[in-house]
Amino acid sequence: MITRAGEPGAENFSTTPTDAGFVSAKPGDTMRLRLLINNECAATISVEWGGSESRSGGVIIDGMLYEPQFQVRVDDLGIAQIEFTPIMPWGYDDLENLEFTIWGPVPETDKSIFDTMFLVEQFGSDAPINRTDSNGREAMVWTGKLQLPEGDMVLKVCLKTADSHIDLKCHARGLIRFEVADETEPLASAGLWLSVSCMGAFLIFVLNAFRTGVLIPPPLIGALLVMALLFIPLASDMPDMGGDVRVSEDARIPDFILHQYGNGSISLDDLMKGKKAVAIGVSIPASNNAYDQIKEFRDAQELLGDDVAFVQIVTGDDVRMDDLIPLFEQVNGSWPILIDDSSSRFAKQLPTGVSDAVLIIDPAGHVAFSQHPTASTEEIKNALETASSGGKQSIVSSFALLLGPGLALLFLALPRDEWVPPEEPLPPGALWGSIALSGGISFLFVNLLPLSMVFIPVDMDLRNYVDIGLFIWFTTIAIRAAMSGSVIETRLIAKLLYSFYPENFKQWRDIEDGERDVLIGFYFAWFTYFAFPSMLAQGVGAIILSGGMGWLLGPFMLLIYVLMFGLSILVIRFVASWGGPISRAFGRSGSDVFAKAMGWALVPVALWMMIDKFLEVSQSGLL
Repeated sequence: MITRAGEPGAENFSTTPTDAGFVSAKPGDTMRLRLLINNECAATISVEWGGSESRSGGVIIDGMLYEPQFQVRVDDLGIAQIEFTPIMPWGYDDLENLEFTIWGPVPETDKSIFDTMFLVEQFGSDAPINRTDSNGREAMVWTGKLQLPEGDMVLKVCLKTADSHIDLKCHARGLIRFEVADETEPLASAGLWLSVSCMGAFLIFVLNAFRTGVLIPPPLIGALLVMALLFIPLASDMPDMGGDVRVSEDARIPDFILHQYGNGSISLDDLMKGKKAVAIGVSIPASNNAYDQIKEFRDAQELLGDDVAFVQIVTGDDVRMDDLIPLFEQVNGSWPILIDDSSSRFAKQLPTGVSDAVLIIDPAGHVAFSQHPTASTEEIKNALETASSGGKQSIVSSFALLLGPGLALLFLALPRDEWVPPEEPLPPGALWGSIALSGGISFLFVNLLPLSMVFIPVDMDLRNYVDIGLFIWFTTIAIRAAMSGSVIETRLIAKLLYSFYPENFKQWRDIEDGERDVLIGFYFAWFTYFAFPSMLAQGVGAIILSGGMGWLLGPFMLLIYVLMFGLSILVIRFVASWGGPISRAFGRSGSDVFAKAMGWALVPVALWMMIDKFLEVSQSGLL
């Protein structure tokens, strides 16, 4: 401002704005403006600078002074993580206040939403975690606590700087729109397609019988229709094909070999040596949950000693080795800090996915416990006890399938003859015991190879190929059963069992009935394996591998599992006999028909499971 001496007011002094172009400044740089005034007047001129009201003056700089950047990431659980990079002349010193909120779901046609009912989460109260972004700039990261709903969401930002108008709440506002994706739709629904294909298989069986000159009585055709309807609950229990990789809560985790901070790499086998379990803390970069995991792991390590190995793994699409540095400094070598690959292949094969979580792995390599986003010391202690006693498996799991696959097996279990007492006395419960024994041996026969793989020192990924081989085997079983009504495996098992029975029992009960007991148990064992593939591997194998009393408890639990499965087969046989003479009439006349029809119906089920397993292994990167 320029004033004339002795006169009130100011003389306007302005000049044409000059575009300085792109100007960049680093911390510590200064910006200078030199003002030259040529005074040709006799009077004295005074220049007022930085005053107030009529004496105010200064320089206006017009341009892009700051460009803060926000990045929103959403993990597999639907938890948001917000990364803020303060691209400002003086970095964080320019920032007086920062508030941001997440709203949604937002309709596709709307830019934003203002109804407080759609306010999902507010940030700002928790201290952020510092991180270096991909360009080497300092950034701050906040991790949410609430699971976001699926759909389009919007992040509203209110930023107040230290050198702008003091009366304004926000000197800069922003809207960042992002999407919380839902699960990928499966390629095909098991409930729909298996129901249709099994119905079609029964129809083809009937038409093929007529074509070959085999006349099926109308009552049996009606029974086959009912049998086909009973396959609908079984089809609903099968997994959908394709879509997102489904990882069960008791899944067998891959035998990872991941790089650690510092030098070298570590595998799951390295961690498991001499331990009863491995505690894994998974976190995304710059998550405050990782530091909570450190606190709980440190307390648990003091409590549990050398029984458990601890490890933390940082995962995520943009994970970098420098994300491990602050965690490494915190743990101070107490346990290794590992990094997942850029595709998060390890985390994607966990039941918790790419998200913050704590998992306890039993000696068999199965997940015994998992929880978002961390776990307390007491929970880790209890999980160790669970891992040493069979994890999440239950000895009565097979009974849960009686109302699904069990219904489809009722027609196979129909009695052929009326019960008559034996001519010579037999031990009490001999009949029921033989049925339960046949079912239990069938269950053990199907699960013997998966259980044995627990004790064979091979890569855990190799077990996926064993599963593929098992599903191919089941497909051949279904095809052979469709052709002849039985399979050689069940006939051999029945023949072996009957060789141990006393002669008076053999004369009283035909071996054909024993073969049917084994066949029912054989099919039901496969359905149980489809539903609970880790039943014996975790419920028996992990107990034995835990050592100590586990060497005695494991075989005892195997006996209990076999016994309980045998009882479930006995229940199927018992329910099938409720019809009295009607059950016996259909069982006598339709025994072979029902057995062949069952084989025809199992062919699409077997093909479905085999193809789905191929897709699962392919998505995991093993094929």
